[in-house]
Amino acid sequence: MLKDLPSKNLESFAKFSEEPWGSTHGKKMPVYIPTEENDNDTVIITDKTNILLRFLRQKQEQKINELRKMESNVSGEEDHGRNRKRKREAIDG
Repeated sequence: MLKDLPSKNLESFAKFSEEPWGSTHGKKMPVYIPTEENDNDTVIITDKTNILLRFLRQKQEQKINELRKMESNVSGEEDHGRNRKRKREAIDG
């Protein structure tokens, strides 16, 4: 059962590449060159609130914003009348 494992059969390692990214055969690995200078004074702050709570708060804020927009649209229509657009009148001629 254990006789066919790679540690017993040296031919299993014949195609093994020592390079961690595979065989490159003279190719260089791509290197990231930044085009903008980073600000080293950047402070990374982790949010300690639960991801579910953040999601629920975002959804609640979205709903509140939608309701505010709808209320402003309704109040705007009441001030200016229901139908702001006029129908085109046929030109006789």
